[in-house]
Amino acid sequence: MINSFPKPTNEWQRLLFFADFNMELSSLDESLSGLTRLAAQITGKPITMVNLISNHLQTSVSRYGIEVSTIPREESVCQYTILNNHPLEITELSKDHRFADISFVKEGPKLNYYYGVPLTTTTGLNIGALCVLDQQPGKLDIEKASMLAAIAKEVVEKIIARKEMEALRLKMDAITATQAKLAHDIRGPIGGIVGVARLFKKQSGETGPGNKISQAFDMIEQSGVSLLSLAEEILNSTGATVTAATKANGQAASLFQIKDRIEKLYLPMAQGKNQQLVVSAETDDVAIDFINSNLMQICGNLVSNAIKFTPAGGKIHTQFSITTINRSKTLHIRVSDNGKGLHDHEIKNIILGNVVSTPGTIGETGHGLGLAMVKHLVDKAGGAIQVFSKPQEGTTFEIRLPQHTLATGGALPAYSPVSAKSVLN
Repeated sequence: MINSFPKPTNEWQRLLFFADFNMELSSLDESLSGLTRLAAQITGKPITMVNLISNHLQTSVSRYGIEVSTIPREESVCQYTILNNHPLEITELSKDHRFADISFVKEGPKLNYYYGVPLTTTTGLNIGALCVLDQQPGKLDIEKASMLAAIAKEVVEKIIARKEMEALRLKMDAITATQAKLAHDIRGPIGGIVGVARLFKKQSGETGPGNKISQAFDMIEQSGVSLLSLAEEILNSTGATVTAATKANGQAASLFQIKDRIEKLYLPMAQGKNQQLVVSAETDDVAIDFINSNLMQICGNLVSNAIKFTPAGGKIHTQFSITTINRSKTLHIRVSDNGKGLHDHEIKNIILGNVVSTPGTIGETGHGLGLAMVKHLVDKAGGAIQVFSKPQEGTTFEIRLPQHTLATGGALPAYSPVSAKSVLN
């Protein structure tokens, strides 16, 4: 595995793009599969991929001719494509010192040719690459390369459109949730008014169509019942809308599913350093609402950091649990390791984004932005983070995320060193 990897000069802005991506990346395949297949047909290459590159992972959001979905960023070729605004062609991967030892080059499927076009947004962010690969060395002619560049532009447009549509949907969901809350909150007081009106009318003993007191109580009761019916109608409609939207966008999951994803993504990385990675959930079958991509970025940055700073033979433990107080649920995430630990000033520097993070136990390098991104995402969800660490004794991160804010998203604040200070006790 490559222990160091390059980064664009606008890396922080790139990561903010993904932090504000309030949907499952895998859901993009439906929009992009046609373009991915078209790229394969035009170039005549057996494998085509649309790869998005976040802080430490390359995620294939659409692919043709290959099944891989996620790999560590340091094992990707596209990490070099996003460094510039022009295509990258590697005619023989096996003869390039940067890629010769990568698993998919050295072992199966033994890919040996790569041509990648950066996926560049209108703001100049290279968020990933559209690439074609082959087992045979080769070279792409100018006409095919030009057509591939045109497809790459279309890919970016579709990604941005889906991102904006999802942001709009989240805003609408937030409005719907507010309506539901208001309807729920007024049911109790109105029900009480209806009950009092009925009680007073009964106790007064004055009934009949001509009795003004009886008529007044009748009007109060009827108005209250009408408002209760309206509140019930709002609750029924908004509840169905939010539930359907949540399911359709992949935001309803269980702790077991989250645990399974963490294990699949990071167990190979831990095993590569002969480490023990344990992921546990107190109640596996509990359903939670959240922004999947954001939660995975939080967990992924913490787990990858733990692997990085823990020596061979060490242990990383990730725990998930949910607490409920007054019907309000909170998701708890705890990532601990017995690695080399951090001094207070090291934690501050990493979180404040002032320096590149220090080398890992076998020389791995990082961007120094992972913990700052965790802090941003936790702030975005209205949560809290605590860090406990001592040199040579390991590090523990504890995250608390209120469930009611996890599924509604919201604008991500610009990076602010001042706001990041509160991460420390």
